[in-house]
Amino acid sequence: MPRGSNEVIVIMWRDIPAQVNAQAGRERKQVQLSDKFQRAIDRAKRKAHIYTADEDIAQWRRISLPLSGDLAEAAQREADRLDGEYSRERLGRLAFAGGFEADIDNSAISGAELLALEELEENE
Repeated sequence: MPRGSNEVIVIMWRDIPAQVNAQAGRERKQVQLSDKFQRAIDRAKRKAHIYTADEDIAQWRRISLPLSGDLAEAAQREADRLDGEYSRERLGRLAFAGGFEADIDNSAISGAELLALEELEENE
C-alpha cells in the first residue's frame, strides 16, 4: 500500500510487534502495545547480540493492512488482536529465538526460555 493511503500499520522488530498506527489521509492514530512487547524486543536484541543503532534499525519493518471503519477504533482493534495473539509464552519463545518466528523450537519450554518469560513478567 502506498504511504498516505487509508491503512493500519503494524511496526515490527523482526517478528515481534511493537506499535500500531492507523492513517487516513493526513489523520493518524498511534497505539502503543503493552510493555510485554517491548520487553520481548529488548530480550531478543540481547539474544541476537544487536547492540548498535545501525544493527537495530535494520531489523524494523512495517506490515500494512486495510483500514476498516473508524481510525482510532481500527488501530485499537488491531492492538487488541495482537495482544491476544501474542501470549507471554509466545513472546518469551520469540525473545529466546532472537525475534524470529521461524527459529522457535516448539518442543517443551526450556529453562532459558522460562527465564525470558520471567523477564517479560517484570513490572507487569
